[in-house]
Amino acid sequence: MKKIIYSLLLITISSLSIAQIQTIKDLTDFDQPSDERAGYYYKDLNGILTPFLGTWEYHMPNSNQVFRIHLKKQKITHDNLDYSEDEIRGYYEMLNIDPNTGVETIVYTSNKNMAGTTLPWVSDDGYFAPIMITKHGISCTSPEHLYKIGGKFHEVCQDSYEESEGYFILGYRGVVEITINTDKGAIGSTASWQIRHRARDTKMFGLIDATFKVPTEISNFVKTSLDY
Repeated sequence: MKKIIYSLLLITISSLSIAQIQTIKDLTDFDQPSDERAGYYYKDLNGILTPFLGTWEYHMPNSNQVFRIHLKKQKITHDNLDYSEDEIRGYYEMLNIDPNTGVETIVYTSNKNMAGTTLPWVSDDGYFAPIMITKHGISCTSPEHLYKIGGKFHEVCQDSYEESEGYFILGYRGVVEITINTDKGAIGSTASWQIRHRARDTKMFGLIDATFKVPTEISNFVKTSLDY
């Protein structure tokens, strides 16, 4: 009986190992039909995501506040379709900087739990994030568009979310666009940030017009770090 159980365990482990083996393809090949992606890992082999990664800051006019975003590359696995791809995940925060001491105080942050839950917005597996950019939001077909990306944006810093008991669990949805203006993503590079249209709220019952609390138009985001 022990031999049978041991054999079954070996078969199960072997099957899981086989299922997890993926053939690597370049991220730019991701445009193939979805029913042909199974078994592949679309990896950013040429570093088209790299210029955007790191920490970007914008000093609010006539204020001691800084709006900061953190972007990193993460391997995302789509279990239902049996493939993986490199994507950008990130979060944002507004900080108050003491002009005398440099001490930072959080005004608001999206690095928090989803409203009414114990689920972190910035999840370890990358499935959830306030800023989510996939291959569909990357312009890499021509040189002049290499430094422009777009993706999903969730504003989750509104005070009302804390009282919503989960109804606003995904926050106000929008589409964010980031374009690097100078230095191709090196420290000191500048970029523009735009939330292109008015968002809709993903309330459980119906859609509600929403007004963003975060800055929606920034022309001079500055890259301050290559790290997340």
